[in-house]
Amino acid sequence: ITSMYLLEKRNIDPNILHNPLFKNMIMEAPVPMANGKVIFNTAFAKTDIDENITGYVSHFFSSKEKKNLKRVFELRPTLFKSSIIGKPNTLYLCETAVDAISHYEMHRPEKAMYASFGGQVIQEEIIEIQLLLQKMESDSTIVSITDNDYSGTQYDLKIAVELYNLEHPENQIEYLQLSSSNKIIIHDENSIEIDALKKNMTAIFNSEMDQNIDKHLLPYFQFVKTKSMTVIEYPRSKERNHHLFLQPLISAIHKINNRNFQFNKSNLKDWNDELKISKKKNVPELKTSIPQQPQQR
Repeated sequence: ITSMYLLEKRNIDPNILHNPLFKNMIMEAPVPMANGKVIFNTAFAKTDIDENITGYVSHFFSSKEKKNLKRVFELRPTLFKSSIIGKPNTLYLCETAVDAISHYEMHRPEKAMYASFGGQVIQEEIIEIQLLLQKMESDSTIVSITDNDYSGTQYDLKIAVELYNLEHPENQIEYLQLSSSNKIIIHDENSIEIDALKKNMTAIFNSEMDQNIDKHLLPYFQFVKTKSMTVIEYPRSKERNHHLFLQPLISAIHKINNRNFQFNKSNLKDWNDELKISKKKNVPELKTSIPQQPQQR
């Protein structure tokens, strides 16, 4: 596979394209042209739990529209997944296949598996995540490498809640979106350590908020625990700096679900941005010499 999209647009190391971990994820989609020629676009395959291809997303440049576009073909909803090599012990969850490849190039984790939900999280993909975890080591860890922004954090929260609900049909977590706040209701006697959670969430929020602009959001923080349930209410805000306070809640939900969980966020928006910047930093600066002009006499 020789992908100009990955090599030039995404700055991916060409050796990664032939790595066994991504052999089932990266492919070439043939496109017949009007003149009889066939060109090949870069495509990312979707596969089921047995690694059978169920669809793909191909990327191409439209000469008519003068921009990069993508074409989606899908038989049924599945994840973008790397190959299962041996018995993985870490599942990296991300938003796109490019994020997975970029993260791997930068960190090269061992006994790893990557899964991308392609920008949306639906029930079929949550079930597939559960099935993947069953194929891994019993003490395996979920690591979130979703985008370092509000949307990425919302994906993390949805995955934590939906995975818990899938494994606890008798004790569903309720997630309510109100006009000015969101509310999480956990029906579990052995639930979250509420005092520690309150301390961590409010501390992170206070460290990132603008006291003059955001002080009106503080009344929406509510932490209530009874014998049968825990209720957590927090303000709704889509500002970039108002999403990290949700990370302690996400970790706590995975913990009561008996799942090892970690965050591994990029410093920039996503891991491909991080990869491209790292390569620019590693390029030695070219020193240009200005030829001296002969002195006029």
